[in-house]
Amino acid sequence: MKMFCLEGMLLDKTEIMEKCIYLNVRSPRYYAICPHCANATKRVHRSGIRMLSHSILNAKIIKLKLKVRNFYCKNYGYYFRETFPGINQFGSTVFFRNNIILKIRDRSFCSVAKEHGLSASVARSILTVFSDSFCIRAR
Repeated sequence: MKMFCLEGMLLDKTEIMEKCIYLNVRSPRYYAICPHCANATKRVHRSGIRMLSHSILNAKIIKLKLKVRNFYCKNYGYYFRETFPGINQFGSTVFFRNNIILKIRDRSFCSVAKEHGLSASVARSILTVFSDSFCIRAR
């Protein structure tokens, strides 16, 4: 897991395809903390799989098949999804986005996007979101 910068996750299965490497990962926790009342709950309502771009290894894109669970808090009567550090609403991890930003410094959007299996506009939007958050932190 250190090789893929996924400390704190459990790796269930690895699938190596022609253009991609799929890592089936999940959280090691069996409970989650309700964001409203801060109580721990073990009651899983349902689960699903999120596909996230994570990295590149030997010209193959590493994608995560992340098992995400929805929990139910009986104290608050609220359904909520478990969270993972470095993963938000984007279809990629922070590690992936930072890798793109580092490569954009000395290469074109098109070449970086082609290497990572993206469009140039997605690479540009990743840089825009990063620069906007950097400007907010600098104030």
